[in-house]
Amino acid sequence: MPSGARNGLFTASLAVAAMLILLQSCLKSTGPKLPEEVVKVIQQTGVNRIELTKTIARYYPDDSIRLTAAYFIIGNIYRQYSVEYELVDSNGNQIPFQPTDLVDSIPLKDSWELFSKKHSHAKFKALNFSMDRDTLTASYLANNIDLAVESRGYWWSSDIPDDDFYENVLPYRVSNEIPDDWRQYLADFILPQIPDSIRYSRNRVAFLVNQNIHHRIVTDGRFSKQTRLSSPKEILERGRGSQEEISHLKVKILRSIGIPAAIDYIPYAGKSGSTWYFPVFLNEEKKYQPLLQSGEDSTFPTSVHISKVYRRCFSNPMTGLFAQKHSQQSSPPFLGHYPQLDVTRYYVPIDSIIFRGHCNDSIMYLAVWDGETWKAVDWARVGDGKAVFNDIGPIAHYRFAVMKADSLVLLPEYAPPDGCEKSLNPRSNDGRKKPFHTQQSTGFQFFDQKQ
Repeated sequence: MPSGARNGLFTASLAVAAMLILLQSCLKSTGPKLPEEVVKVIQQTGVNRIELTKTIARYYPDDSIRLTAAYFIIGNIYRQYSVEYELVDSNGNQIPFQPTDLVDSIPLKDSWELFSKKHSHAKFKALNFSMDRDTLTASYLANNIDLAVESRGYWWSSDIPDDDFYENVLPYRVSNEIPDDWRQYLADFILPQIPDSIRYSRNRVAFLVNQNIHHRIVTDGRFSKQTRLSSPKEILERGRGSQEEISHLKVKILRSIGIPAAIDYIPYAGKSGSTWYFPVFLNEEKKYQPLLQSGEDSTFPTSVHISKVYRRCFSNPMTGLFAQKHSQQSSPPFLGHYPQLDVTRYYVPIDSIIFRGHCNDSIMYLAVWDGETWKAVDWARVGDGKAVFNDIGPIAHYRFAVMKADSLVLLPEYAPPDGCEKSLNPRSNDGRKKPFHTQQSTGFQFFDQKQ
């Protein structure tokens, strides 16, 4: 082995040994004990565990506020990841691509089909998955923690509950984007634009952020075809982005100044086949309120059919498919790729749909028609000859399906016997029984979203 390689290995071994000594000293200290989930994550992480331990050591044991924040981040970091794609042709050859290569004078769907045919049926292929536990440094994590804690000092953030701070202010990521240092950059961008006259109103600050970005950034669907999500700086500098990117930008601006915010999304909005992304923030009534492009208006077009609404989160609720399935197990888009909460009941009347019959799979999916194909919007465990899909919004048509390899396979339309049934008591946002309309959404409301 070359001397340089031996020296590198020796240095790495010393680092790991030092980390283990530090970890053991924390565990044996008379100070506060490390949470079990934090110890488990550190022990399961590779060489980068030293960076996680250094993050804790920075605050241990005296800075209890930042230490608790570090515990939350590290305790939930194990399955956080970034993903980049590449565009390839039918032979697997990489295709150089920029969103502006697509024609913008015709619908995006048609423009993409023209581009794909021109390049031998172009498709996206996962190029790189980067696990946060293996890549993020102590300095990056600590900088994020320090700035997030400092943001609680703004006037409009003084009454934020701890749970909302940890889940929707503290996290360094919103989705599967590549982590970057966005907090100070976005705070410096927006703070000079907030007049003293509204500094005590969280609602007015959030509306100002929403309107500022709405007027500054053009929604351009072509950027939904990027191989990665753009950074906040990239979006602000070019002045355009996809609906998802703009929603991410608004969420990060709000988080940079201490306002809890998250992404809610409708996987497939009825016949449009489109995915609706929109930011929500914790308003002065301690409820999560949508920020749509029309400002304080809270109504989607009545043509939008809302069967499911999910919220991206940083912690990993055990009710979600992402937490329950094996990391390598295939699942449809939107359902098993990241932690999320089902928030459908806070937007539309809900119902239950029950499958009854034989199914060899342990997980079943509920699929809706988007005008061209069936796409899964919900999942349920199969047991005792049935699968129950809860909190389903108004839908006109649906099918049951299972995953085979990487494909969604529909079950026979009429499963034997009593293939499916509906609950007869749909519930509204406030729990009262309401008529269940299957042809059209009854609207979009936000009056009871507190988690």
